[in-house]
Amino acid sequence: MNHFRAWVGVLVCLFIAPLAPGSGLDTGKNRRSSQVSSAISILQQSLVAQTGGATITDVTMKATVTFAGGGQQQTGTITLTGVSGEKSLVSVVLPSGTTSEVRQLSDTGFSGTLTGADGTTQPIPPYNLQTTPNWFYPVFLISSAISSTSYATSLVGPSTAQNAAVQHVTLWRQQTADSVSAATARQHFSSQDLYLDASSFLPVELDYDIHPEQGSALDIPVQILFMNYQPIQGKMCAFHIQVYASNSLIYDIQISSITFNTGAVIASAL
Repeated sequence: MNHFRAWVGVLVCLFIAPLAPGSGLDTGKNRRSSQVSSAISILQQSLVAQTGGATITDVTMKATVTFAGGGQQQTGTITLTGVSGEKSLVSVVLPSGTTSEVRQLSDTGFSGTLTGADGTTQPIPPYNLQTTPNWFYPVFLISSAISSTSYATSLVGPSTAQNAAVQHVTLWRQQTADSVSAATARQHFSSQDLYLDASSFLPVELDYDIHPEQGSALDIPVQILFMNYQPIQGKMCAFHIQVYASNSLIYDIQISSITFNTGAVIASAL
């Protein structure tokens, strides 16, 4: 069985404010510019809060995991490896078998493969590849959103997530060469909602949608919750991560060790 199909995906853009013609258009542009600047400022504060100002090139997390999908519950281990530039390798070992996922996302494209318990490797549908591969370590998503012109950001504003006061930032991918229809599709498949604690700026929740292998018409909401932050080597990391799909808990991850900048290398997905 494939344990990863429940959590690679994207967040649908929910709202685009209409603009009035004439002077209203200028007001709208100014408003959007302010929202982008505010979003980048908050993301920069979050990056410092998580890294302590250090440069992170790669991270490896080892953990126990409880899988509760498919009407069954299994406990095993999971290894999550992320590399800056948005590349990841996730391997899960459960009584039912070992599965792994390799993903990469760059300014020029994206790719990903799944290897099931039977050893068969298959490509991940492209509409499930356009959100961050490093969903378990938001530092790399935030770094890319700050530095890459392939990302757009907008500050939604104060909100509440997991009973905490948060700042809500929406991120999505863009390409200047896209047609209107291509830009709309890219935003649909790449949008992510990031909720940062209003005081500490540490990630509380990351939301997006996934889609069935048979097609992209159905949006399945995914929530990733970050809890139990602890200091490690001058950085703040969540040691408890939960992954929900359609409001059902799929993975409960309890991290036992985290290492940084070990020179981890991840082979290309395709």
